[in-house]
Amino acid sequence: MNLKKEFRQKAILGFFVGAFVGVMITVYTTTFSYNDGMVHYCVPEFVDLIGNELTAFTLEVLLSGIYGIVGIGGCVVYRIESWSALKAFSVHFSTTVLSYLAVGLFLHWWSPSNPMDFIIMIIIFVACYMLIWGWNYFFMRKRIERINEQLTKKRDPGTSDDVSDRINK
Repeated sequence: MNLKKEFRQKAILGFFVGAFVGVMITVYTTTFSYNDGMVHYCVPEFVDLIGNELTAFTLEVLLSGIYGIVGIGGCVVYRIESWSALKAFSVHFSTTVLSYLAVGLFLHWWSPSNPMDFIIMIIIFVACYMLIWGWNYFFMRKRIERINEQLTKKRDPGTSDDVSDRINK
């Protein structure tokens, strides 16, 4: 599959996942942090800025969806064969963290006047990113090991040049 087609497919999935996860996290964290007996679909300061809860919620869904496109759709950088794993990781990480901070700032997930909000947002992002990255790395490594086992069975015994050896170097 070519990268453009793969990006389109992942971008569609990313939009819906991003919108859903963004709204769920906002509802959960905002409702419990305000603890006023109401369910908040958006940060109240963002609703005040926009002036209308429905418009604020719509913007939140759209921006969370766009963030999902960046995160999930952007993972096609790992499929660019001419790029090293470090370059793909660096590009994907920096793009997603910058998008996360920009969307979070606009939606009032964090306040620039409170440095602790910023630090907490970075810690949460890095923890989630590394968890997802580690999960994917583990499963890709297992997949490569299975492929190598199949290749070893098909080739002459006594050769040891396999894909996982080259990855570990």
